[in-house]
Parts: sequence; structure tokens; C-alpha cells
Amino acid sequence: MFVGFSLLGEIHFGPPLTLHSGLFLLLAVPLVFAELKQLGRLYHFKAEATAALAALQSQLEMLNTHNSSSEFCGLQWHEYRIPQPALYAQQLTLQPGDKVWLRGASGAGKSVLLEALMGWRPASHQLNSECAYLTQSPLLSGQTLRDNLCLGEDMSDTQLLHALRQVELDDWLCQLTNGLDSQFGDHPPLSGGQLQRLALARILLHPRPLVLLDEPTAHLTENLHVSLCALLEYHLRDKTVIWASHKPLNQAWFNRCWDIQHGEIEEQICQP
Repeated sequence: MFVGFSLLGEIHFGPPLTLHSGLFLLLAVPLVFAELKQLGRLYHFKAEATAALAALQSQLEMLNTHNSSSEFCGLQWHEYRIPQPALYAQQLTLQPGDKVWLRGASGAGKSVLLEALMGWRPASHQLNSECAYLTQSPLLSGQTLRDNLCLGEDMSDTQLLHALRQVELDDWLCQLTNGLDSQFGDHPPLSGGQLQRLALARILLHPRPLVLLDEPTAHLTENLHVSLCALLEYHLRDKTVIWASHKPLNQAWFNRCWDIQHGEIEEQICQP
């Protein structure tokens, strides 16, 4: 508008504009502002990374100093408390090989409890054994698909392809130009359901004595929910499992239930 009205003689500000200088401004200014916009975007990325580092620093220090055991030996906690948001259990019992169905309405505190067990939230007790935790929002690095599956361990292509086939991601894999070596970057080519299945593949590839599952099939179709639940039941049959789910599960597979209602965790023996 400034260039146009200046050339029409309606605006007289600064040195007079010619058609040549006005055209130059119209071509150059967007390039300058594009660089400034990119600078602002990178600045916000840096600020977010700095904030994330500050939030994770205490967890990193805890991991460096916490003497965790590779085997789960069971627990029996009395007066278990989470201060914020408030959750309380008169007693929590978990023995090696137990299968716990964690139940409660949406917002009751299932994810809060799992995070507190992991030590990610302040609580009166926390787990002291090596475990695998599948969250509702699994994280991916910007590295390759192979890196996101291996997580620093040496694994063959056969192992990785078998895990992806088990969670029904083999068709998706065929669509990737570089297969297992496809770079994810900032925008991985995954839907919410595919991301969940990739996280499930990592659970299969990295077995731990204790496994925490937070709505592992929430974004999947009913058919996929049924097939992947059967897959998890088979592969985790010898593990200790705490499984939070709104969807129907095979109650006969579980021997304990933890119900969360009105801020209180009540445990009971599951009846087949």
C-alpha cells in the first residue's frame, strides 16, 4: 500500500519512490521478513528446549543416583499418597507376575498414578525396579525409524521387521522411501494410531520385568484393539503388568484390579 500510494503521489514520506525502487522494495522486504520469522521460530524452539531441560533435570539427576534393581521383587505399600492432584490408597499390593487392571473414569487419575509410580510426580512411594512405560503420548526422536526402535541397543533388521509386522505396521513401512533408515525429523509421517503401534513395537523389542500401559490402544479401531490386546497378553504373560484402559479387556487375564474413585485407589482381586 505504501509503495502504491507513493507512486500515485498520495503519500509523501521520505525520498520519492520510483517504479524501479518500489518494485525492489516489494521483492526484497518479504525475503527480509521471512528470515526474521525463521529467527523467531528458532528462538521459540530454543526457549522450549531450555524449559524442557529444566523440567527434566531433576529426573536426570534421579536416574543418575537412583539404585534401581533389574528384577521386580514385589511391593506392599501402606498409606500411599500423591499430594497433587490428591490420590490416596490405604494399601497397594503388587507381586511379581501380577496383572493389574487400572480402572477409573476419565480424569480420575490413572495417568497420574502411573507417572507417580515411575517417580515423575511427588508421591510417598515409587517403584525401584527397571520397567517399561507406554504413555498416552509416546515420544519419538527426529532420528531414523531404526534408531527409534533400537533405543541404543543392537538389533537386526529381522527383529525390527518382525516387531513392526506384529503390530501391523508392515504396510506403513513399505510406504517409507528409506524403510528402517527413514529419517523422522520434526514431523514424523505417523497418525496417532500408528504412533501408538510403534510404541507397542518398542515394548515388544525391549522387554522389562515390569510394564506400565496407559491406554495403549486408545486411538485404534476395535479390530486392532482386540488383536493387539491378544498380542500383549501373549508377550507379557510372564511379566508384571499394570494396564490402564477405558476399552474392554479380557478380565480373565488379570488377577488384580485397582479402581480409582473420588481420589481414592481401592484394590481388589479380579473375579473371572
